[in-house]
Amino acid sequence: MNLFTPDKADEPAFLAAWEDDARFMKRQPGFISTQLHRALGENSTGLNTAIWESAARFRAAFTNPEFRGRSA
Repeated sequence: MNLFTPDKADEPAFLAAWEDDARFMKRQPGFISTQLHRALGENSTGLNTAIWESAARFRAAFTNPEFRGRSA
């Protein structure tokens, strides 16, 4: 689980980046699902939940050089 609260002005760029990262993660071995829960109203807070087969599979995806280069 990850909690995010981008500035309201940055919210569209944040959502686009989250969607791009989600597309990458969905192609990784061990990925099961992800969901971004967004706050109601004017609040820009979001809670990402992701399910993986194991912590090792998640770590491998998160430390993948292609992913690390994307998030730099």
